[in-house]
Amino acid sequence: MKKCLLEIINSRRTIRKYKNKKIDREKIKLLLKAARDCQSAHNTQPWEFIVIENKRLIEQIAKLLHGKSKNVHIGFNILLKEASKILMQTPLIIAVYNTKELSEKFSFLGKKYKKLCKLYEIQSIAAAIQNITLTAEILELGLAWLGISVFCEKDINRLIGRKSSLMAILCVGYPSEFPEKPKRKDINKISRFIR
Repeated sequence: MKKCLLEIINSRRTIRKYKNKKIDREKIKLLLKAARDCQSAHNTQPWEFIVIENKRLIEQIAKLLHGKSKNVHIGFNILLKEASKILMQTPLIIAVYNTKELSEKFSFLGKKYKKLCKLYEIQSIAAAIQNITLTAEILELGLAWLGISVFCEKDINRLIGRKSSLMAILCVGYPSEFPEKPKRKDINKISRFIR
Protein backbone atom coordinates (compact mmCIF):
# COMPACT_ATOMS: atom_id res chain seq x y z
CA MET A 1 0.00 0.00 0.00
CA LYS A 2 2.90 2.39 0.66
CA LYS A 3 3.73 4.58 -2.33
CA CYS A 4 6.46 7.04 -3.10
CA LEU A 5 5.29 10.65 -2.52
CA LEU A 6 5.77 11.59 -6.18
CA GLU A 7 3.64 8.61 -7.25
CA ILE A 8 0.91 9.71 -4.80
CA ILE A 9 0.97 13.27 -6.14
CA ASN A 10 0.86 11.99 -9.73
CA SER A 11 -1.97 9.49 -9.16
CA ARG A 12 -4.20 11.83 -7.10
CA ARG A 13 -7.44 12.89 -8.77
CA THR A 14 -10.43 14.93 -7.66
CA ILE A 15 -13.14 12.34 -7.03
CA ARG A 16 -16.75 13.52 -7.37
CA LYS A 17 -18.58 10.17 -7.18
CA TYR A 18 -18.43 7.75 -4.27
CA LYS A 19 -19.56 4.28 -3.30
CA ASN A 20 -22.25 4.04 -0.65
CA LYS A 21 -19.79 2.67 1.88
CA LYS A 22 -18.99 3.88 5.40
CA ILE A 23 -15.41 5.00 6.04
CA ASP A 24 -13.47 3.32 8.83
CA ARG A 25 -13.04 5.55 11.90
CA GLU A 26 -9.29 4.72 11.87
CA LYS A 27 -8.95 6.07 8.33
CA ILE A 28 -10.73 9.27 9.35
CA LYS A 29 -8.32 9.68 12.27
CA LEU A 30 -5.35 9.22 9.92
CA LEU A 31 -6.67 12.02 7.70
CA LEU A 32 -7.01 14.32 10.72
CA LYS A 33 -3.58 13.35 12.05
CA ALA A 34 -2.02 14.19 8.68
CA ALA A 35 -3.66 17.63 8.84
CA ARG A 36 -2.62 18.21 12.43
CA ASP A 37 1.00 17.27 11.73
CA CYS A 38 1.27 19.86 8.97
CA GLN A 39 3.54 22.88 9.27
CA SER A 40 1.83 26.14 10.22
CA ALA A 41 2.85 29.75 10.69
CA HIS A 42 4.41 30.13 14.15
CA ASN A 43 3.00 26.67 14.93
CA THR A 44 -0.39 28.26 15.67
CA GLN A 45 -2.23 25.39 13.96
CA PRO A 46 -5.10 27.77 13.09
CA TRP A 47 -7.50 25.07 11.97
CA GLU A 48 -10.50 23.14 13.14
CA PHE A 49 -11.96 20.12 11.34
CA ILE A 50 -15.63 19.22 11.74
CA VAL A 51 -16.26 15.66 10.52
CA ILE A 52 -19.86 15.09 9.43
CA GLU A 53 -21.12 11.58 8.70
CA ASN A 54 -24.82 12.37 9.23
CA LYS A 55 -26.37 11.91 5.76
CA ARG A 56 -29.34 14.16 6.50
CA LEU A 57 -27.06 17.01 7.59
CA ILE A 58 -24.84 16.58 4.51
CA GLU A 59 -27.96 16.74 2.30
CA GLN A 60 -29.07 19.95 4.08
CA ILE A 61 -25.69 21.52 3.31
CA ALA A 62 -26.03 20.39 -0.31
CA LYS A 63 -29.46 22.04 -0.50
CA LEU A 64 -28.00 25.29 0.90
CA LEU A 65 -25.43 25.35 -1.93
CA HIS A 66 -28.08 24.56 -4.53
CA GLY A 67 -30.34 27.32 -3.18
CA LYS A 68 -27.46 29.81 -3.22
CA SER A 69 -26.81 28.97 -6.89
CA LYS A 70 -29.99 30.87 -7.79
CA ASN A 71 -28.63 34.14 -6.36
CA VAL A 72 -25.07 34.39 -7.72
CA HIS A 73 -23.43 35.38 -10.99
CA ILE A 74 -23.19 33.03 -13.96
CA GLY A 75 -20.27 30.65 -13.57
CA PHE A 76 -20.47 30.59 -9.79
CA ASN A 77 -24.03 29.25 -10.03
CA ILE A 78 -22.73 26.28 -12.04
CA LEU A 79 -19.98 25.62 -9.49
CA LEU A 80 -22.48 25.71 -6.61
CA LYS A 81 -24.85 23.31 -8.40
CA GLU A 82 -21.97 20.93 -9.15
CA ALA A 83 -20.79 21.08 -5.51
CA SER A 84 -24.36 20.39 -4.37
CA LYS A 85 -24.51 17.28 -6.59
CA ILE A 86 -21.22 15.98 -5.17
CA LEU A 87 -22.40 16.57 -1.60
CA MET A 88 -25.72 14.78 -2.17
CA GLN A 89 -23.98 11.45 -2.62
CA THR A 90 -20.87 11.73 -0.42
CA PRO A 91 -20.77 9.58 2.74
CA LEU A 92 -18.61 11.97 4.78
CA ILE A 93 -17.53 15.60 4.74
CA ILE A 94 -14.90 17.53 6.62
CA ALA A 95 -15.71 21.20 7.14
CA VAL A 96 -12.41 23.06 7.48
CA TYR A 97 -12.34 26.19 9.62
CA ASN A 98 -9.88 28.99 10.33
CA THR A 99 -9.77 29.67 14.08
CA LYS A 100 -7.98 33.01 13.36
CA GLU A 101 -5.62 32.46 16.29
CA LEU A 102 -2.65 34.08 14.59
CA SER A 103 -4.44 37.16 13.22
CA GLU A 104 -6.17 37.76 16.54
CA LYS A 105 -2.92 37.30 18.48
CA PHE A 106 -1.18 40.04 16.48
CA SER A 107 -4.17 42.31 15.79
CA PHE A 108 -2.76 44.86 18.27
CA LEU A 109 0.00 45.61 15.74
CA GLY A 110 -2.52 47.11 13.30
CA LYS A 111 -4.35 46.28 10.04
CA LYS A 112 -1.23 45.65 7.94
CA TYR A 113 0.05 42.92 10.28
CA LYS A 114 -3.40 41.43 10.85
CA LYS A 115 -3.82 41.13 7.06
CA LEU A 116 -0.45 39.40 6.78
CA CYS A 117 -1.37 37.00 9.59
CA LYS A 118 -4.65 36.14 7.82
CA LEU A 119 -2.61 35.21 4.75
CA TYR A 120 -0.38 33.00 6.90
CA GLU A 121 -3.46 31.29 8.32
CA ILE A 122 -4.81 30.60 4.83
CA GLN A 123 -1.45 29.21 3.71
CA SER A 124 -1.25 26.96 6.80
CA ILE A 125 -4.80 25.65 6.31
CA ALA A 126 -4.22 25.00 2.60
CA ALA A 127 -1.14 22.95 3.50
CA ALA A 128 -3.20 20.96 6.04
CA ILE A 129 -5.86 20.30 3.39
CA GLN A 130 -3.14 19.13 0.98
CA ASN A 131 -1.91 16.69 3.66
CA ILE A 132 -5.46 15.33 3.98
CA THR A 133 -5.72 15.05 0.19
CA LEU A 134 -2.50 13.07 -0.18
CA THR A 135 -3.30 10.86 2.81
CA ALA A 136 -6.71 10.09 1.29
CA GLU A 137 -4.90 8.91 -1.85
CA ILE A 138 -2.68 6.58 0.21
CA LEU A 139 -5.77 5.21 2.00
CA GLU A 140 -7.49 4.61 -1.36
CA LEU A 141 -10.15 7.20 -0.57
CA GLY A 142 -11.47 9.77 -3.01
CA LEU A 143 -11.66 13.45 -2.14
CA ALA A 144 -13.09 16.65 -3.62
CA TRP A 145 -11.99 20.00 -2.18
CA LEU A 146 -15.00 22.37 -2.37
CA GLY A 147 -13.84 25.92 -1.82
CA ILE A 148 -17.09 27.23 -3.32
CA SER A 149 -18.87 26.24 -0.10
CA VAL A 150 -17.71 29.52 1.51
CA PHE A 151 -20.55 31.22 -0.39
CA CYS A 152 -22.86 29.63 2.20
CA GLU A 153 -20.65 30.15 5.25
CA LYS A 154 -23.27 31.83 7.48
CA ASP A 155 -25.97 29.27 6.68
CA ILE A 156 -23.61 26.31 7.08
CA ASN A 157 -22.33 27.72 10.38
CA ARG A 158 -25.88 28.14 11.64
CA LEU A 159 -26.69 24.57 10.61
CA ILE A 160 -23.72 22.95 12.36
CA GLY A 161 -23.33 25.41 15.24
CA ARG A 162 -20.01 27.07 14.36
CA LYS A 163 -18.87 30.69 14.47
CA SER A 164 -15.41 30.37 12.92
CA SER A 165 -14.42 31.20 9.36
CA LEU A 166 -15.28 28.37 6.92
CA MET A 167 -12.42 27.73 4.50
CA ALA A 168 -13.62 24.67 2.58
CA ILE A 169 -15.63 21.49 2.65
CA LEU A 170 -13.86 18.25 1.80
CA CYS A 171 -15.99 15.42 0.41
CA VAL A 172 -14.50 12.03 1.25
CA GLY A 173 -15.49 8.52 0.20
CA TYR A 174 -14.49 5.37 -1.58
CA PRO A 175 -14.24 6.29 -5.28
CA SER A 176 -16.75 4.96 -7.79
CA GLU A 177 -14.97 6.78 -10.62
CA PHE A 178 -11.35 7.13 -11.72
CA PRO A 179 -11.03 10.21 -13.94
CA GLU A 180 -8.23 10.68 -16.44
CA LYS A 181 -5.39 12.95 -15.38
CA PRO A 182 -6.19 16.49 -16.52
CA LYS A 183 -3.74 18.17 -18.86
CA ARG A 184 -1.09 20.13 -16.99
CA LYS A 185 0.87 23.15 -18.13
CA ASP A 186 4.43 22.59 -19.30
CA ILE A 187 7.02 23.14 -16.55
CA ASN A 188 8.78 25.73 -18.74
CA LYS A 189 5.60 27.81 -18.89
CA ILE A 190 5.07 27.94 -15.14
CA SER A 191 8.65 28.38 -13.91
CA ARG A 192 11.63 30.64 -14.34
CA PHE A 193 15.19 30.06 -13.22
CA ILE A 194 17.33 33.00 -12.11
CA ARG A 195 21.06 32.30 -11.95
